[in-house]
Amino acid sequence: MATEQEAEETRSEEHLSDILAEARRLRAAQDFELALQMYLHLFEESRTSEGFAGVRLSFVISEIHEMNAYFPNATQTLLQLRNDREEKMRGGDCSEIMIAEWYAINEQIDPSRSIEFYDEMKKNEKENWVMLGEMRKHVWTELVRLQRYRELNDDDLYMFFMAAASIVMAEQFVGVPESMKPGEEGMKQTYKLFRTKFLDESSLLFECALAKNNEDITQRIYQLVAKYEHSAESYSGLINAAIRCGALNCAHQITDDAKAQLRGEERAAIEELEQTIPE
Repeated sequence: MATEQEAEETRSEEHLSDILAEARRLRAAQDFELALQMYLHLFEESRTSEGFAGVRLSFVISEIHEMNAYFPNATQTLLQLRNDREEKMRGGDCSEIMIAEWYAINEQIDPSRSIEFYDEMKKNEKENWVMLGEMRKHVWTELVRLQRYRELNDDDLYMFFMAAASIVMAEQFVGVPESMKPGEEGMKQTYKLFRTKFLDESSLLFECALAKNNEDITQRIYQLVAKYEHSAESYSGLINAAIRCGALNCAHQITDDAKAQLRGEERAAIEELEQTIPE
């Protein structure tokens, strides 16, 4: 039997889902100004709802941004929200929720801004070390793409591995009230997005672990990806990660493993990629 607290959380999420449904109705009716007000009301009211956090930082922000094609005030509003959070962060607010909001908004309106602002805060690393640690939870993928491996420590790598594993071990978007979901086609898209996120972040984590000679994480992420999916795409991500950080023996080993597992066009794709591994 549900506790009173659980029942209250359920009622709260149902209330929030009703607000989201109304915002979507107004957007569909092209009443963009009222829709924006409803989305912003939802964004603020759902701030402390753990069960609504994923929806809040994904669907709510992205749907506001999508209105910009018809209502330019939408993106301007997101920009102001982002700037407000940067101002608070400059003032020392390093709360997890503040930084998560800042990053989620940037992902929609200006992805390059996240690493730019991280570098701005890094100029005073001694004073901002707590904030920088919280920011790295979000910008680590950019740091790896820039081959700034040394800025990530082993504790970071283990934390990122657990986050990647959670995508496989827990269906993060299951159990969301129907009115929060963008429909059946939207759910298919959501599954696709989670798969893409997992494969992308896994290859980046694999690359960083290889570059830092962290054999434990290297093995864990390789086993996790292999458990998740045997495909040319999943193996290619790991092979390319090994190539990027110069671990060519590893790239050849993964290639051999992939060819042993795959057949037909999937195997042919790996054989083609094998030709790009530097001598």
